[in-house]
Amino acid sequence: MSGTAAGSSFTAATGPPAGGTRTVAAVRRGWPRLRRVGRNAAAWSILPAAFLSLGALSVPPLSTPAAAPAPGPAQAGQRSAAHYYYATAFDSGFRNGVGPNTVHVQFYAKTDQLPDKSDHSLTEIFTRDAAGNAVEVGITTDTFWLPNATPHLFVSSWTDGRWNGYDGNAGFVSTSSAATPGVTEPPLNKYTEYGYTYSGGKMWISYNNVYIGYFPAKIWPGGWRTATESQTYAEVYTSTSRAGPLPAMNGAVRDYATSTGSHYTAFRASSPYKISNTSSTGFGFSGR
Repeated sequence: MSGTAAGSSFTAATGPPAGGTRTVAAVRRGWPRLRRVGRNAAAWSILPAAFLSLGALSVPPLSTPAAAPAPGPAQAGQRSAAHYYYATAFDSGFRNGVGPNTVHVQFYAKTDQLPDKSDHSLTEIFTRDAAGNAVEVGITTDTFWLPNATPHLFVSSWTDGRWNGYDGNAGFVSTSSAATPGVTEPPLNKYTEYGYTYSGGKMWISYNNVYIGYFPAKIWPGGWRTATESQTYAEVYTSTSRAGPLPAMNGAVRDYATSTGSHYTAFRASSPYKISNTSSTGFGFSGR
């Protein structure tokens, strides 16, 4: 199925089968417009934004390894938080502690140079519930895990604050031949859609406007709970010290849209990386 909703940059996508065929455009038309702001006490440089009180938004989810080991190859939990850098946009969409159950966004893919085989550079959506269960979807350059230095589609999951791994190892069930996490290479120098929606006991993942598979709720004890955190960010990991060469972090995010009508209200970047062109629906990032 294809088509474009009026006033939307999203093309229609075959949606989760529960309840019949659905499209990204159709889901968006039915979303209510709710809004809430919060604050964040993290000691990061805060970029100018229309929103200044930041405490209910949490720090980037991977900044505290003890609570949430950094994503990456099998040794991820042993990596030092000092070697991670972020460019993060925080979502304001929580009403009485409830975040969006559907998010769609577009990422601009570029080739990022990695000084060391153990480094990586990625852009992703991250959402987590109160129990520490989480899902990630995005694009990554990672020559430790992947066969080459070309950006690849990836998905990942967490259970009770523990990282499960990538793709099939994370419990992902593929339902489409349109794209395969860990195999599909998104087109470079253009925007491609990424997203998720929780429906019928499954966390469906979308890529290029097609729902390509899902995480079953059974991978989380007690099932998936209400989302309490949603962030979009670029991340690099460097195996060297801060004095050594850093991986490149270059790209952009646009057309962020959620089931609650929420949007970006605060942005943070780890020096020497920079965020630019910030808006309620996107931002750019650069540096190395």
